[in-house]
Amino acid sequence: EQEFFKSVLSVPDPEGTFDQIERTFSISEEPGVQYYFTLDGTDPSKSSSKFIEPIQIKKHHKMIKVIGIARCKYPSTISRFDVPESK
Repeated sequence: EQEFFKSVLSVPDPEGTFDQIERTFSISEEPGVQYYFTLDGTDPSKSSSKFIEPIQIKKHHKMIKVIGIARCKYPSTISRFDVPESK
């Protein structure tokens, strides 16, 4: 029963996409959800960088981790996105 409520009251897991030409990463945003990310492999939290606009990907970035947080809801699970190799 607790798992049911947690699933209903949780923020959906973040979905991200890479733009290989622009070398950016974007998140499909949900209304009312704030997204936080890290580029160094550590787990993101509310004290991490806040996602405001597409993230510019640099050559040394290997992965992006994202968490969604909303008021009165359980946070999403942490999503990991491996940065594609640049051509």
